[in-house]
Amino acid sequence: MFLLISLLLLISNVESRTDKFTFNLKITCRHTQRPTFWYQLELLENDTLSPRDAVQRILSETIPTGTKQIKVFGYQDGDEYLSDGYRLSAVFKHDCTYNGNQVEVNYTFKKLCKIEHDCQIDFVADLTDQYGYIETNARIQSF
Repeated sequence: MFLLISLLLLISNVESRTDKFTFNLKITCRHTQRPTFWYQLELLENDTLSPRDAVQRILSETIPTGTKQIKVFGYQDGDEYLSDGYRLSAVFKHDCTYNGNQVEVNYTFKKLCKIEHDCQIDFVADLTDQYGYIETNARIQSF
């Protein structure tokens, strides 16, 4: 029993200061025949033990077709033991498709945000007919 408790403590989250994230997002839908489109955005930190750890609340809105810039703030208060950084992703559900059907696209960022640092993520998401999993080179700065 002692061994099990020790192991759980070893691999559980390491508490640290609250790390703040600023996401500067440019969202585009190029289906100009539609006046608006809907999207839902979930920003996540992906750990081994908790693969869908929310960084902020889910954002959902209908906006005019074209490009919109948004700024979203989030935070984490530590990461799992022996982690080399925050592995962030942006999951969009949207209807910016040729037929207006809802799909999901999961953008994972190649670069990590450093633990015990604030982080700025600049990201362009052209949602037009995008779905599935996409690994991307968002501009990420830890400071």
